[in-house]
Amino acid sequence: MFNITLMLHNPFAKELLHNNLFNKVRSYGNKVVELNLYRTATLLTFDMSLWLRGDHRPEFYFSLGLLGFNIEFSFYDKRHFSEEILY
Repeated sequence: MFNITLMLHNPFAKELLHNNLFNKVRSYGNKVVELNLYRTATLLTFDMSLWLRGDHRPEFYFSLGLLGFNIEFSFYDKRHFSEEILY
């Protein structure tokens, strides 16, 4: 697993926001692509992850946010694998 995260929360936010403004999911056989737009209580967000093993992997995740808006992209395989295959 590879993961990089940088997040700067807004210290003046009265509550922790995570409102979904836009969501689009496309399925191509066993592969799924998701695109989301959120309103959050962060000033800056950068998150990138790559999982090669897990219950429904491989998965690629990327999130970028600025001044309270966060866009998120995810690409993954929706099949679930048994533990025998994983380990």
